[in-house]
Amino acid sequence: MNGPALHDDPDDMLRAWVEPGAHLHAASTMARPNALLYALARTREGRRDVTVSVAAVHSSAHALALSAAVRHVITGFLGDVYPMPRHNPLYARVAQGHPFTAEIWPLWTLVQRLAAAGAGAPAAVSPC
Repeated sequence: MNGPALHDDPDDMLRAWVEPGAHLHAASTMARPNALLYALARTREGRRDVTVSVAAVHSSAHALALSAAVRHVITGFLGDVYPMPRHNPLYARVAQGHPFTAEIWPLWTLVQRLAAAGAGAPAAVSPC
């Protein structure tokens, strides 16, 4: 088949393409990738075998913690944003690796890391 693979269902797509140890980046725009995050939670439930990077773990991304689908998260924020940014008890033990291990980075540094990786650079320099 030439061209991109097409899938009718996000669960089928993730089962076909995501292997243990994979690193997935969920790009956050004004429309969060809710369907992808929920599908990841459903298809990898209890496996704790993938890494996810995302600007913020909130809202639908809590499904990743509740499902035990993710081993490691790289993010700038873990918590809730509505009605104001605040702590979420799901992450009270994140320093001990529950519900996953996490790297918390300043948002600009996350962007720089993505840009460096996209350009094939081995590292990024940040004042943050």
